[in-house]
Amino acid sequence: MKSKTLKQFTEPKVSQLAKDSFVAVRPFINIFDCGYEKPFHAISRRDWDFHRRHKAGERGLLYESGREFHPYNDIIRNIFSEDHVESNLWDKKTIYYTSERKGIALLYGDIDAHHAWQTDEEKAVKLAKQIFPNAYERPSWRGHNFWLKVRYNSPQQLNEIADFLEQQLKSLFNSEQILCDIEIKGTITTKEKSGRLGKLPFATMYPCHKRNENDSWNYIELKRFMSAPYLQVQRLERIAQNFNIDCEKAEKWTAYNSTVEHALTDFKSFRT
Repeated sequence: MKSKTLKQFTEPKVSQLAKDSFVAVRPFINIFDCGYEKPFHAISRRDWDFHRRHKAGERGLLYESGREFHPYNDIIRNIFSEDHVESNLWDKKTIYYTSERKGIALLYGDIDAHHAWQTDEEKAVKLAKQIFPNAYERPSWRGHNFWLKVRYNSPQQLNEIADFLEQQLKSLFNSEQILCDIEIKGTITTKEKSGRLGKLPFATMYPCHKRNENDSWNYIELKRFMSAPYLQVQRLERIAQNFNIDCEKAEKWTAYNSTVEHALTDFKSFRT
């Protein structure tokens, strides 16, 4: 029998679920532009600049804090991998992402019910499901999330339509007098602008929110994610164009919603 090496004893094991989950999302994700635990780009533009200069032979590159650039700490360990998925599954460390630049993206819809006065999450989720019945969706800690697999022609096209979709969804929510907010993230980083970080659906393997039967990541959820269909970006644009938005009602609700936290007692009288 072969003896185990020190590497085998010290190298952390990656579960099969983490490996399969990584394979499922890898085509959509820019592995060089993710975030871990906090919604910040783990590899910044300054990191990449230092990386290029380091490869060219420069040494002693310092950040504003006085810390020296290190290729492994600042670049390599922050490239999205199976290890990060494993950490997300077991250690509850959230993974944030931007979409890949090779023709398919994963847009992230984030319905927020972070405040006590945002009492209509159920209505918001129902509306989102009517618009995107085939999206992969899951509850979050304080709200609801959905993911759209999108085929596109150029990063600029994808980002522009993602912005348009978010704008239209916000207007629709206001038109429907919904208190919850909604954002579209998971866009693509370009030379001009960093992509908006979305959140990958790998919650802990054990239910932490206990909100419904989908509230844990497992092979059933992985299968649901993998079976979600693709949308052509032009189709996504047409969907957003065809929202039934009452602009006058949306404007009034926008003004009201900005003060609702301080005027919750007026909520019922406003709608009647």
